[in-house]
Amino acid sequence: MIRVLIIFQLLMNINSLNGQGADTTAWVPMEELVQEAPAADTTMSFSSLEEEIEWCMQAAVKQENNNNFYMALSLYTSVIELDNKNIIAYLNRADIHIKLNDYVASAIDIMKAIELDPNYSDAYLAKGILHTLLYNIKESMNDFQKAIELNPDNYEAYFRRGMNKFKLEDYRGAIADFNNVIRIKPNHDFSFFSRGVSKYNLNDNEGALEDFNKVISFNPRFPEVYSKRGDVKLRFKDYRGTIQDYNIAIEFDPPNSEYFYTRGLAKGGLYDDLGAIKDYNSAIEINPTFSRAFLARGLSKLGIDEIDSGCLDFSKAGELGLMEAYDLIKKFCN
Repeated sequence: MIRVLIIFQLLMNINSLNGQGADTTAWVPMEELVQEAPAADTTMSFSSLEEEIEWCMQAAVKQENNNNFYMALSLYTSVIELDNKNIIAYLNRADIHIKLNDYVASAIDIMKAIELDPNYSDAYLAKGILHTLLYNIKESMNDFQKAIELNPDNYEAYFRRGMNKFKLEDYRGAIADFNNVIRIKPNHDFSFFSRGVSKYNLNDNEGALEDFNKVISFNPRFPEVYSKRGDVKLRFKDYRGTIQDYNIAIEFDPPNSEYFYTRGLAKGGLYDDLGAIKDYNSAIEINPTFSRAFLARGLSKLGIDEIDSGCLDFSKAGELGLMEAYDLIKKFCN
């Protein structure tokens, strides 16, 4: 009870500091919080141990959502001191440790949760997430498989395993996992998006387009999906549709060189060389080593008879490692 009262005091002090414009995402020693902040009324009582635990859990979640990770860590520790068999508290604290880049402490809490209940699906999910962060992909796949065996409706385990398969370029395997997520969570936009990208990589353009349209119906403020749908339309040579989608993507995320580059390609497909050059200029301004943008700009300059300037762009693309630029120099610049 004394520890919880101290934490309650600190929470009240953090609220006071927030009102003074303090940065509560940075670590601040507890002693400084107590000394610098105004005193608070710590009058509080609980009718039962369960009520005290529930208060700490709710307060911890709130602090985590506010990015006050050290305070959340302390609150979850309080729960564990009150109930050392609280699996949720161990796993939530493990997640906080990950956010604080303390992977060893996270692993200890996860293994404690598994020790308390070897059949708890989410404990293996947490273990798999940690192994993924540590680039132990094989181990993480085993963990996600175990989580799914224990709970066939653990959609996050399917999603995480699907993302690992995607990274390994096992797109068909990834699609199978994303299908299971969608079976359990029919509105899971990230699964539709990731499945769409997997289909795109397998040249299933119609399937990809269907998934990207579905994502937009769920979440119209998802910039990446517009760019990916624009890529599909570019394959279909729907240049105007590509430009429309990339206009939206650029509005959401202006400093993205790839977005300007791809919109430039679509403008080139419509023989709008000046418009394409303008987009390639933007892409190069954002990323001065963007070799493909130099190459594409050189081709567009040839389209408006700026041969010398175009050849300089080919030369720059070659210097940046794009060997095909030298073939264009031989063809157009000698």
